[in-house]
Amino acid sequence: MIAAQLVPSPVGPLALLAREGVLVAAGFTAEPKEMFARLTPALQAEGLEIVDDLGAASEAALAYLAGDLDALDAVPVSQPGSPTRRRLHAALREVKAGTTVSYAELAERAGLPKTAARAAGSACAQNLIAPPSSPAIGYCPAVVDMAAITTAYR
Repeated sequence: MIAAQLVPSPVGPLALLAREGVLVAAGFTAEPKEMFARLTPALQAEGLEIVDDLGAASEAALAYLAGDLDALDAVPVSQPGSPTRRRLHAALREVKAGTTVSYAELAERAGLPKTAARAAGSACAQNLIAPPSSPAIGYCPAVVDMAAITTAYR
């Protein structure tokens, strides 16, 4: 069963979804079903239950929102994907709050060549723990598309 909790935040409700204590999705929405719909069919088949307390994951999220920027580091997460995608997601979690890296640098941090920048961008876009529109447990907007900056639309 996938357990979901809404955690209040200054920018609106944060939906946290976990399976057996491991975070599988998170995002700023008042409707956990929105995040649940992005899970794999196998996880969706387990069903969704709204709970009052996810324990460590919700405690860490509240601590983060209260200013402890390292509070989320110990939260176990699981996301689907190829071994490369998983390495990129792991590298993304290593980007410290308040810092910026390019997609090429994220690729290198995952043990890939700089030319894998598109793969890094795709991993950010499909990150279930923090979709680009929902900075939460692995803040994707901290990763910058340098090509978009250097070739800005005019």
